[in-house]
Amino acid sequence: METLTPVYLRLLKANFEHLVQCFTEQESLTGQTGLLLRLRAEDILSNSLSQALSTPEVTDENLQWVREAVMTYLRFYPENITSSNLATLDDEIDMILHRIMEIAEHLE
Repeated sequence: METLTPVYLRLLKANFEHLVQCFTEQESLTGQTGLLLRLRAEDILSNSLSQALSTPEVTDENLQWVREAVMTYLRFYPENITSSNLATLDDEIDMILHRIMEIAEHLE
């Protein structure tokens, strides 16, 4: 396992937290609730990422769990994203998702 793996996991966590904040703001501004992408991002944060970061040593099993969760999330992203007509917020969400994709490539 690469020595930078814990750094990549912390970067993923920070980006997913930022993503959840953006989706929460989007829900607030548009009146939508229960956005699938926000709910799934919260699930990744509270399960696979928190488990992987709960110990000083990242296990291969935890890393595989994170990898699968993030890659599944990224596969569903283009199909589930909808424009909120809030250009700045939509651009920010898109930028974060691309950053998550770049970070996830380092976990393979």
